[in-house]
Amino acid sequence: MNILRLPNLGASSGEAEVVVWLKTVGEPVTEGEPVLEVQSDKANVEVVASASGILARVLVDEGKILKSGDVLAVIAQDDEPRDAATIDRVLAELER
Repeated sequence: MNILRLPNLGASSGEAEVVVWLKTVGEPVTEGEPVLEVQSDKANVEVVASASGILARVLVDEGKILKSGDVLAVIAQDDEPRDAATIDRVLAELER
């Protein structure tokens, strides 16, 4: 599984707001393809998929204010399980 994080956008505040998700859970994504749009204090920016696969879980809602490096979503490979327990386990490992 691949964890999609908010990249460093160079914003002076270091924060960005999720404007709109361009993909929904269960949709295939291709590495480099826009997945969501965020707004920093400088501009609106599309955040692209960090890997190809299936958008397995969205972790932040539109309107949420985030910092660079915050986790946005989980992208699973086609052959990986996408059930809630598996995704929860992967996310719990991140917190260690």
